[in-house]
Amino acid sequence: MPSLPIRREARPTLLVFSEGDGISANTTGVMDRVLTVRLMAIARDGNAFDTAD
Repeated sequence: MPSLPIRREARPTLLVFSEGDGISANTTGVMDRVLTVRLMAIARDGNAFDTAD
């Protein structure tokens, strides 16, 4: 959830959320960092799909 409220006038809006992170190892001994993010587009308009694109 966003930590700050979003005003209705602020449109279109892109929100980025950090879903999680972790460390994964592979067979070569190299450690990889993994960051999972969620991107949400909010558009309020008569043609919202085109506005969000």
